[in-house]
Amino acid sequence: MTWASFLLPRLLISHIRSKLDGISPSHLPSTSEPDLVSEPSDIVLSDFQCQTVEAIRDMITSGKKKSCILDPIPVTLLSACLDPLLPVITNMVNLSLRTGYFADAWKTAVVHPLLKKPGLDLLFKNFRPISNLQFVSKLTERVVANQIQCHMIKNNLFPQLQSAYRSHHSTETALLKVKNDLLINMNKGHVSLLVLLDLSAAFDTVDHKILLKALQTKLGVCGSALSWFKSYLEGRSQRICIKETLSQSFDLKWGVPQGSCLGPLLFTIYSSDLFSLLESHLPTAHAYADDTQLYLSFSPSVGTGELDAVTAIENCIRDIRQWMCVRKLMLNDDKTEFMLVGTRKQLTKVSIDGVRVGDYNISPSSSVCNLGTWFDPHLDMDVHITKTCSSAFYYLYNIRHSRKYLSRSSTETLAHAVITSRLDYCNSLLYGLPKYQLSKLQRVMNASARFVCCAPKSCHITPLLRELHWLPVCYRIEYKIILLTFKVLHGMAPDYLRHSISLLPPSSIHFTMELSNNDSIPFIGTSITKNGNKLETQVYRKPTNTGLLLHFQSHTDLRYKKCLIKTMVHRAKELSSTHQAFVDECRHLKSMFHRLGYPSSLVNFIIDKCDYSSTPDTKTKSVETLRVSIPFKDQISVNIAKRQMRDLSSKIGIDVQPVYTSKKLEQDLKLKEIKPRILNQHSVVYCFKCDLCDSNYVGYTTRHLFQRIADHRYSAIGRHLRDAHGNIDLLNESQFRMLKKCGTKWDCLVYEMLYIRTIRPNLNTQSDSIRAKLFV
Repeated sequence: MTWASFLLPRLLISHIRSKLDGISPSHLPSTSEPDLVSEPSDIVLSDFQCQTVEAIRDMITSGKKKSCILDPIPVTLLSACLDPLLPVITNMVNLSLRTGYFADAWKTAVVHPLLKKPGLDLLFKNFRPISNLQFVSKLTERVVANQIQCHMIKNNLFPQLQSAYRSHHSTETALLKVKNDLLINMNKGHVSLLVLLDLSAAFDTVDHKILLKALQTKLGVCGSALSWFKSYLEGRSQRICIKETLSQSFDLKWGVPQGSCLGPLLFTIYSSDLFSLLESHLPTAHAYADDTQLYLSFSPSVGTGELDAVTAIENCIRDIRQWMCVRKLMLNDDKTEFMLVGTRKQLTKVSIDGVRVGDYNISPSSSVCNLGTWFDPHLDMDVHITKTCSSAFYYLYNIRHSRKYLSRSSTETLAHAVITSRLDYCNSLLYGLPKYQLSKLQRVMNASARFVCCAPKSCHITPLLRELHWLPVCYRIEYKIILLTFKVLHGMAPDYLRHSISLLPPSSIHFTMELSNNDSIPFIGTSITKNGNKLETQVYRKPTNTGLLLHFQSHTDLRYKKCLIKTMVHRAKELSSTHQAFVDECRHLKSMFHRLGYPSSLVNFIIDKCDYSSTPDTKTKSVETLRVSIPFKDQISVNIAKRQMRDLSSKIGIDVQPVYTSKKLEQDLKLKEIKPRILNQHSVVYCFKCDLCDSNYVGYTTRHLFQRIADHRYSAIGRHLRDAHGNIDLLNESQFRMLKKCGTKWDCLVYEMLYIRTIRPNLNTQSDSIRAKLFV
């Protein structure tokens, strides 16, 4: 044995002992006892319930099989011989619960120093003491912890915004809550102050007297249950083990075991009063065990909003430090992290140098590590994705040399342990990110799949992912969101997630229609609004200038600006059902292009050239003449159509001119009659399905579908093929499926909207608007 291997463990043992002695409550500033608010007297837990043999068996078989060097026999051997030993173990646990006494032999813990974060330097201060306890001791703690949790859930004693050590709660749900609140503030145009507090050895400085008082006043623990906790906390000791070196035992006068079943739960009870303090300063905050997050938003446009927000955060931190001194806890002022969160535009309006925490001024960080994920000021998760990919590739590079010694199943297990687990950790926070960011994570998964299958880099990845049954990254994220939504709907999620979703009854959707411009609707759109517990869908008049219009002074060719005016006028001309509607829309276009800097002479010239009354079809018609589109079947005779038009003219008192939509009706007309314009011949609603992925598209065409397949190369379908699959021509008839053949364009557009809502195609950029040509 070298001198380094002999001295290093003992130096680390000395450091851990001196650290525990240095931060003990006796070294903290002396303060008065905390005032704990008592719960109603009907909340009482006087004793613990004894367990049956089968309940103890379920706990042993479902728990971890981790042994301690103080165990008389290994846990694996105990599990193999469980049947004869089970009655003895059950009696030991129940005896402890009945008598309110925790055996002295169970109070000694073996501490294994663990590095706080991967990548930290091997310094004494970067290690965390993790207690390893005897198996029967941990089993008894699990029994007590389960009953304490049931008691707290039944009486609603858990802090709502504390996500640690609770069923259906996790770091992911906590981060979802925080990120959701920050994104809502960003959408309002606000900037948020995010402060992450850091406690120094929080579990090791818990004062036993204050903890027992909290158990009495907050949880109503009394009788033999309180005696059990007193016995559990008194007379505890530790022995530090590094490699094979075991130190002498030394007593613990403060703290709860970190690594035990009861330690984290007791710390949650110990610090439950913190949220009452936070509510008096901030609208919301969140905590996971000893990791507390404070955030407050303000509007940069308000003059004193920035100063008021900083003052409120600093006052809150000052009161938290005082509260921690009373509870014998210590806040690491210099390790507290602070970050500004907002859009790029709003952050330019803010000039905050830092936040005062004790004697330190904490400057804003460019990124912070929050419960294992990385937040950046814009919440685009770019830092988190970069660090995740870097860490995954690092482990993949290290284990690739051992691939030839591993079997296929062992390699897949290893890949899940060190690579895909990193990709799946809190991946619901990545929902809605652009594809170029998720593609970085997908490259990690592709490399892992090739590593498991021993495939070359040039091998196509899709067959490998299907063989391994690995979902792509984007679908793994969607699956996590769907899973969380299912848990919210079925009561298996935290309350703060359930409150963020509004549930609507199934029969609460109503449709209303609003008519304008003399009971005609020249331009159509839809709007969905929430009214109480109902969704109302309103059809409204949609102006023609909904597209992106350029200013006349923009650096764009003049020909494009002229074509823009012609396009808007032509759109108004085609969609207007009456002459007056077209005139009104042209007046609106003139004022709109005038605001955009277009010369009035240019706008007037183009509009006058496209005068509505100068079209051949409508030259002989008066303003009082209405056109009606007749979507009759081919078998209906022209006489029936004429009789229906005549009856309609007599009812409304206006000359009605039919516009036929069938060739056969046109052929049945007499030669001397004026042939009306044929509209919407072969209107078809179709669905496009990409053969290489799950992308689809729903659209319509006024010509036969298969005659326009070549035109789709320049549409959204063509852009998808180029962007997702490269410059290859894959358009063929098998990718298009005819959904509906309609007689009029209006019917075609209505069916298109219905199919879009039913199929939900992901290539359609607009799924809630209807463009229609109405003839009233």
